[in-house]
Amino acid sequence: MSKRASTLRLYMHECAGRLFLPEVVTVETERYLTERIRDSVEQAKKTHRQLLPLFGEYWEWNLPDDDTIAHRAAELARGVNLPVNYLALQGDTTLRAARRYISRRAPAHHRKKCGFKDCLLWEEVLNILDTNDLSFVTDDNDFYASPRCQELHPMLKAEVATKQGSLTILRDLETLLRPFRKEYDVPLNVVIAFVEPRAIPIKRAAESIGFEPSSEPVVSCQVFATSTPGTVEVWFVSVQPFHDTSEQARTTEGLRIDGRGLYDSRRRSCSKQVPSGCLVSSLGWVLTSNSRSSH
Repeated sequence: MSKRASTLRLYMHECAGRLFLPEVVTVETERYLTERIRDSVEQAKKTHRQLLPLFGEYWEWNLPDDDTIAHRAAELARGVNLPVNYLALQGDTTLRAARRYISRRAPAHHRKKCGFKDCLLWEEVLNILDTNDLSFVTDDNDFYASPRCQELHPMLKAEVATKQGSLTILRDLETLLRPFRKEYDVPLNVVIAFVEPRAIPIKRAAESIGFEPSSEPVVSCQVFATSTPGTVEVWFVSVQPFHDTSEQARTTEGLRIDGRGLYDSRRRSCSKQVPSGCLVSSLGWVLTSNSRSSH
């Protein structure tokens, strides 16, 4: 539901990637959500009780009970809006994780209460690497060579070397998404899809009074991820320089189109666009697409 999750959904769509979700992570997420919702319900009850001395009576209202909370937490933990492979816990994976934990092999080389869960996660990583390349996002230092470094633990690195797939370990999602964001700094094909419908009538109107394009347009834009995979919100400004072909020697900044809207990269179509355009002159006159000329 966050902006980061929206960006991840867009990233997964564009890169044709899949999310691998081990059962141990799903169960942990479900428990976290259950506790968080219960805390919110208890806080709401406490706040509601504080109204009684002020008003002398309660207003009737409904809050979810424990069964409803548990059901909703389970839905949310498994309701990931991404291409996802749910990895049910297998007996042989659990056995390998237990042996790893007992022998204190990385990531259980430091004694801690969540060490067995980390062993389960790593065994799932090794399973995935049998057939897939993988980006593994974790800030847990037990998977790294040392605290605050970016390199995999030497013992784990040796295990990865025996697998068919390659592993990239990352401390946060921002690092994973950063190259993707750079790739979308100036998506000219997206901006052109917005600009062209508005630019053509303005160009014709400008040419009718003696102005012609003198160079390619200069485009600047910002692109934001949305909650819909493959759909981005685009804010753009496009300025195409014009020169005067008449004897008046009028000077102008050029044709300026600006606006914003949604672009569906799968259908290559624009929607909800709100562009506006005009021919801006340094002499103070403006030619819009809705009128021949104005002062």
